[in-house]
Amino acid sequence: MSIKVSLNHKTHYQFDRDVSLSPHLIRLRPAPHTRIPIEAYSLNISPKNHFINWQQDPFGNHIARLVFNEKSDHLSIEVDLIAKLNVINPFDFFIDEYARNYPFTYEPHLKDELLPYLKLSEEGPLFKKWLESTSMSDILTIDYLSFLNNQVKNAVDYVVRLEPGVQTSEETLQLGRGACRDMAWLLLQTLRSNGIAARFVSGYLIQIKTSGYHSREINPLSHDLTDLHAWVEAFLPGAGWIGLDPTAGFFASEGHVPLCCTPEPLSAAPVVGCTDICKTDFNFSMSVNRLDSAMPLTHEDPYTEETWKRIDQLGIQVDNEFKEQNVNLTMGGEPTFVSMDNQDDPEWTVSAMGEKKHAVACDLMQRLMKRSTPNSLLLHGQGKWYGGETLPRWTLGCFWLKDGKPLWNDPSLFAEMPVKIPSNIEMVEQFIFELALALKLKPNHIMPAYEDENWQHLLEGSDLQTSPEPERPPIGFILPLKIKTGKQTFHSPQWSFKRKYLFLAAGTSAMGYRLPLKQVEIIPREPSDLPTALCIELRAGTVCLFIPPIEDLIHYCTLVHAVETTAAKLQCPVRIEGYPPPSDPNILNYQITPDPGVIEINVFPASNWEQLKEIIFGIFEEAKNVRLTTEKYLVDGRRVGAGGGHHVIIGGATVDESPILKRPDLLQSVLTFWQHHPSLSYFFSGLFVGPTSQAPRIDEARHEALYELEIAFSQLPNIGTSFTQIDRLFRNLLVDITGNTHRTEISIDKLYDPQTPHGKQGLIEFRSFEMQPHPQMSLIQLLLVRALVAYFWKKPYQGRLIRWGTSLHDRMMMPHFLWQDLADIVQELKYGGYPFDIEWFKPFFDFRFPVYGTAQFGEIRLELRMALEPWNVLGEESVNSHTARTVDSSTERLQVKIAGYNKERYLVTCNKRVIPLQPSSVSGEFIGAVRFKADNPAASLHPYMPVHVPLVFDIYDTWINRSIGGCKYHYTHPGGVNYAKPPINAQDAESRRLARFEVIGHTPGVHKPILEPINEEYPYTLDLRRPNNFTR
Repeated sequence: MSIKVSLNHKTHYQFDRDVSLSPHLIRLRPAPHTRIPIEAYSLNISPKNHFINWQQDPFGNHIARLVFNEKSDHLSIEVDLIAKLNVINPFDFFIDEYARNYPFTYEPHLKDELLPYLKLSEEGPLFKKWLESTSMSDILTIDYLSFLNNQVKNAVDYVVRLEPGVQTSEETLQLGRGACRDMAWLLLQTLRSNGIAARFVSGYLIQIKTSGYHSREINPLSHDLTDLHAWVEAFLPGAGWIGLDPTAGFFASEGHVPLCCTPEPLSAAPVVGCTDICKTDFNFSMSVNRLDSAMPLTHEDPYTEETWKRIDQLGIQVDNEFKEQNVNLTMGGEPTFVSMDNQDDPEWTVSAMGEKKHAVACDLMQRLMKRSTPNSLLLHGQGKWYGGETLPRWTLGCFWLKDGKPLWNDPSLFAEMPVKIPSNIEMVEQFIFELALALKLKPNHIMPAYEDENWQHLLEGSDLQTSPEPERPPIGFILPLKIKTGKQTFHSPQWSFKRKYLFLAAGTSAMGYRLPLKQVEIIPREPSDLPTALCIELRAGTVCLFIPPIEDLIHYCTLVHAVETTAAKLQCPVRIEGYPPPSDPNILNYQITPDPGVIEINVFPASNWEQLKEIIFGIFEEAKNVRLTTEKYLVDGRRVGAGGGHHVIIGGATVDESPILKRPDLLQSVLTFWQHHPSLSYFFSGLFVGPTSQAPRIDEARHEALYELEIAFSQLPNIGTSFTQIDRLFRNLLVDITGNTHRTEISIDKLYDPQTPHGKQGLIEFRSFEMQPHPQMSLIQLLLVRALVAYFWKKPYQGRLIRWGTSLHDRMMMPHFLWQDLADIVQELKYGGYPFDIEWFKPFFDFRFPVYGTAQFGEIRLELRMALEPWNVLGEESVNSHTARTVDSSTERLQVKIAGYNKERYLVTCNKRVIPLQPSSVSGEFIGAVRFKADNPAASLHPYMPVHVPLVFDIYDTWINRSIGGCKYHYTHPGGVNYAKPPINAQDAESRRLARFEVIGHTPGVHKPILEPINEEYPYTLDLRRPNNFTR
């Protein structure tokens, strides 16, 4: 975001006596072409008895000429200015076609104008040799400038040099060191010698400390700083003067404030003048301070220490109430992360799977295990299998015993992949042999497993009763494994096959998933026998052991301990794969799984606020250590969450302790309160909202559901405490428009569904919560849910469900009214004894709804802010042999807020059409929205409708029938830059956002705006897609 700073620069000359001062020239005022706004400037001179005249030199720089009327024993110069540091993309320019590649030649008339900036004054032997090392051809001009800039930076060590004047390039190259002005002069002469016009720049350099959770700088500043600085500007046809800072090797950006730009350094000296001969003491000081000590807190640093202390105390208060009222609430979640690097790779945008994703997930899991569960089991298993994907997704599971006893002692015995020291098939065979002995089994039933060389013949229908000898060695071994009936020990039955050998099914999955179980003949065989086997194989040099399904936790633990004992005995790390431990209250777990574009962590449910903080802070910290982050950027520069959601799950330690099942009225309170307050549906959600989103409200596109839900509420007192009845009462109401019980705002998928193996867990899931960019923000939204549960436990919330109608997608798509609704929630919680502060949610507001731009026209202030738009989903179509529905993202919406506005005189228009403004709770403040077609993709709801951008906003004065000022919003870069990839950092993202808003561009001349009747369905929104028929 923009940062407003004050810069103070004091220079003091103390003389040993009163002396005469000649006229002085002061070049300490920002140059006219400064790219950042200078909102205030002051130059104070002492002695006070002087005359000052402002003028411009031949190059357009500001100069203060001072004439002193009397002698003085000192000269003090103080500059104080206020600047707004808007992020600037130094590469946001075009170069004329003939100059795109170096070398190029300026057009004759341009070269004549640039003659002072092409003058050469260096001929030394070292400089000539230097020029030979910098000579290049057939290279992009921008790359060549970057090359020269970095050559100077790498060749010269930066030093602070207080002596006056500038070193020659020969001296700088000989010494190998120099001040910023020396490095700038060397680069300037290098550019001119290579035919590129260049000028010397004296100015201020402002450097702001990067702070916050998402700082990606390797060596960040410890504090804000400023200094007098020098750099170079090169003239590129089509682009103009481009700043190059050889001291840092960067192109000049918002921190570079030019004061004077001239062909020679002498003409750019900050202070020029003389005195009588005397002894002089010289000192100076420079400082930079951020204004509004507060700069508004953002999602980077959302809360002060004092604020977080208050939040923490509220979390403890809610915990205490739960204890007093015997509410055994547990709370979990599914935080999602993306990579800090290569965010445009498919695995971090649309794909669920990816090699880098799996590697970073393994690293993260090991760190989390070391941090919080050191004696746990790391299991590589299989996850969900979605249509269109060739194989099920992988999952990493961490399992540990509730009583604290170790399930696995030595984490060094978990094998990495690829392993540093590869193993061999002989070690695999020895491992399974020793493991059989550790399980007190005879190893004579161990069988080698082979890849099937004849699988193609089997596919063609051949019946291979016998097989030739395997041509290749085995890839692994199996040990048939069963639990003796009525006993607590393992036994190993004998397996046999018609084809004599064990040939695996074709594929790349782990051996355990490819066993030909239908062909197994078990000796001896019991009627209930299902073949299961322990598998071990060599994959990528790693010993991989596959655990079969085991129904008893004691037997599972026995097997795991035997595996670790064998690995320790053979000093052979092993990768554990296969089936997880059976469901049992004595074992706890969390998992890391892949989802499209993200890594998802299924957090172990926390039973109190302290545990919840420990989990969330720990996950965020370890994720950052493996270069994962919780936010990313869209191509247009907007910051968004990771994209995978942070669904909130509440329940109990056991099904019987679930507060939802113990008090069914709690579910009614939750459903009613959420339906009454749309901010809970939209304020914390992701970009995609509406009836076809991942978390649609019950009344989105299903208005009749409210009527049915009220009938269900009326039956709730009559069903008692039957868990099944509670579940069945709401199961078919809490669905999306397709009937999916999972893709809904409040999902009871895992409440108490007797028809699914994992349905009886006593859990409900709030799916409208997006992943927040900071751990404190994640905890705040969790605390909000916890406080609401505590509030409803004491005072059940009931009431008739609201028929929002179209206002849900009109008024409640605007951030102003969502903020108002959230403020109502905060107020109600305050009345209930929970001292929330609405300001705690300001970082959410700024992150979720960024400001596009503001403009001031006299007393009238106009603000454009992002608003929500429920995207439409198009009809079904066949894509790669599958049926899919395309999301139409071509329509967007923004909020218009106007302050200091006299509605009797002025109108606010967008593309000459009047915006229907509605008064807010603040006098003179009005709110409206504009809905428009921003893009024209291949598939959209209205394919033949042209786009409406750019949007021109005018303050129209009805007394003089013309605009008194306006601004312009572009959906894409106004200069035609077609970005192919998302921004690489926050600065790049902000520069893209700022470039799309211009505080110029009102509609010229006398004209009549298009006044149309208020749309009764959407009274707060001007929909540019609708035709207009009325003129005023």
